[in-house]
Amino acid sequence: MKQTDFRDVPDELWERIEPLLTPFKRKRSGGNKPLSQRAVLAGILSKCRSGCQWAMLPVCYGSKSTVHEHF
Repeated sequence: MKQTDFRDVPDELWERIEPLLTPFKRKRSGGNKPLSQRAVLAGILSKCRSGCQWAMLPVCYGSKSTVHEHF
């Protein structure tokens, strides 16, 4: 999986948004390492900009189901 490019979420925007987000808590143990909240936000913004279906979300944003769950 390619590393997420954070051009979608510039540093200035992230500095304003990050304090507003609640820490991610897993519903159950195990699984893959959680995605960074910044990567999730970048995926959500990409989906909103493009209008693509969740299934078509590029892999660079992580699991489409995880991004959708956070949305």
